[in-house]
Amino acid sequence: MKKGHLAVACLMAATLLEGVSETASADTSAEGTKTAYTVYTDRKGKSISPYIYGINDAVGLRDVTATALKQSDVAVSAYNWENNFSNSGAEAGNTNDVSLVKGYSASMWSRPALYTDILVSHADRFGNPVKLVTLQMMGRVAADSIGVVSEEDLTSRWSDISFVKEDVYNTEPDGSDGIVYIDEYLAYLVNKYSTADDGGIYGYFLDREPDKWAENFPYTGLPPVTPKEYTDKAAQLAQSVKMVDPAAMVFGPSVDSISGSINLGNEKAWERIARSDEYLWFIDYYLSQMKKASDKAGIRLLDVLDIHYYTEAATQNGTSVLYGMDELTDETRMQATRTLWDAGFTENSVTALRNKEFTPFIPALQSSIRLSYPDTKLSFSEYSFGGGTNMSGAIAEIDTLGIFAEQEVYLACLEPDENCDFQVAALDLFTNYDGYGSRFGDTLLEKEGGTDHDSLWCSEDGSGTLTLIVTNQNKVMPKTFDITLDTDRFFQIKSAWSIDHENADIYELNAGDFDMEGNFITFTSDTTSAYLLVLEEFAEEVTSASETESSSSEKAGDVQAQPAETSVTAVTEDEPTLSRTEMPTPGESGTETVSAVTEAAVPVTGLSGTETASSVTEEADKTVLTETTDIVEEEKDPKVSAAFKVIVTMLAAAASFMLVYVLLGK
Repeated sequence: MKKGHLAVACLMAATLLEGVSETASADTSAEGTKTAYTVYTDRKGKSISPYIYGINDAVGLRDVTATALKQSDVAVSAYNWENNFSNSGAEAGNTNDVSLVKGYSASMWSRPALYTDILVSHADRFGNPVKLVTLQMMGRVAADSIGVVSEEDLTSRWSDISFVKEDVYNTEPDGSDGIVYIDEYLAYLVNKYSTADDGGIYGYFLDREPDKWAENFPYTGLPPVTPKEYTDKAAQLAQSVKMVDPAAMVFGPSVDSISGSINLGNEKAWERIARSDEYLWFIDYYLSQMKKASDKAGIRLLDVLDIHYYTEAATQNGTSVLYGMDELTDETRMQATRTLWDAGFTENSVTALRNKEFTPFIPALQSSIRLSYPDTKLSFSEYSFGGGTNMSGAIAEIDTLGIFAEQEVYLACLEPDENCDFQVAALDLFTNYDGYGSRFGDTLLEKEGGTDHDSLWCSEDGSGTLTLIVTNQNKVMPKTFDITLDTDRFFQIKSAWSIDHENADIYELNAGDFDMEGNFITFTSDTTSAYLLVLEEFAEEVTSASETESSSSEKAGDVQAQPAETSVTAVTEDEPTLSRTEMPTPGESGTETVSAVTEAAVPVTGLSGTETASSVTEEADKTVLTETTDIVEEEKDPKVSAAFKVIVTMLAAAASFMLVYVLLGK
């Protein structure tokens, strides 16, 4: 689903959702200008799957670093791998054509599985290690490429498919037998690209959006699929996959969002199942049936529960978040990701209001997995919140990836907008922020704090480096972030990066512009912005302030007392700012520093060359300095001369007073 039912849904939303709670309001104009977070760096974090940074190969790859690449197009459900014919679907005119391979010359269109060859070529070119193919399960695929299919062409324009070929697989398929074999397709791919565990196709999707088959392909002659029919087919096709390539991952059912997850787009058929078997929604039924089939077959037939998630959220004016371009839509878009995880949030959509029991969506899916088919992974192989042309789309994408990490999603593939610069920049912020492969860490750390209009995601990698990504949704005012690292370790800011809200560039900032004292960071962000900070751990070598103050207090009253020279010389130019904390010397102005004290610690005349003024102090009870030594010391050390000047001045004044008294007395 991307456009078909959105117009109706949004129109209904405008009428039904006038009373929606303020939780769904996205107005940030009155929101505070400060936010605080605490990151618990010493607690055990969550492992982040490397496959959540994927992308769909529907609009052509941009300059993006993605970790998975998947086929995605409505036409793929009607794709004939033997000759590359496909049907465009109702929204594109129900046309049989070769649109999926149009990038190749006509002389190559007859090459089998050319559409998958495009996927593999793109993946190899852009370094995507995980290649994902969609298999056909609807029942019929295009039999020609000669144009529009009408209601009168229910059989002549289509070829039937079969999951099992009761014969040997041909290296070149027989296009004249009237049947397209999917297991032969699998064998062809394994023969050409090798098996999944040897760098071939990583996994297979059991078609896509079966809840939309009847809507997308009205002239196949097939009735709307029922839950039982679909799960029976899914088990058969999954078994074919495992027979040909046992290591390949199987994904399904790839239904569309919450709506498709509830009843597979067939409300009447679902009601009969729900009444008799007491399943809460189609997802429960699908998982339980796949588990039963797996137990019977003796192998796991479903590795990953896969969902497509195109947000159904709309503004309070009824504008779709996926396609709206105004400021209210931008604000609503940045909030819409909360439907994935936040139980206290209700988005402005008909589906969310009518089916509150299935939100937040990810916890609802995970609950079904635990109850119906434990250890099944979760993926979102197509998802989008729109906004590819502005910063709200980047922030929505950043938060979606953070949510996927926090909710332990296994795989995800962005379905980018046609103009997707900001979405791609957000993805790159996690996978290649510096252009040299530097990326978000592999462990997500626990944090608390923040508001509904900002976010923070913090990771750690194997070297102990922390990477923080923060977003400010406020479109009106900057926001100050106060971030506390709850840890006994010491960190410094190694580098800082941001997404340019003007042109979606990721650019480097001056790390020194971010204030970090101890393990506390504070900085002020721009409006609608995203920042990435790289924090490097280091060993604290300098005597702490508390230890130095304690040592100094033992010598209070001794104006010659100096910090030990070895403590000071441990400070070098390479040490971070944190270790160069400047401390006032007892008995001196608060503006004088350790460095100043060090410079004053000069040798004292009459002592060995290695002894300093502090040595004199330590021997004061044993050695009576001569007047000559005192005078020399006064010349050498202004701190000592000040004391002696005071004493001499007082004695002179007293002597003068006595002299005057005697003279007057006489």
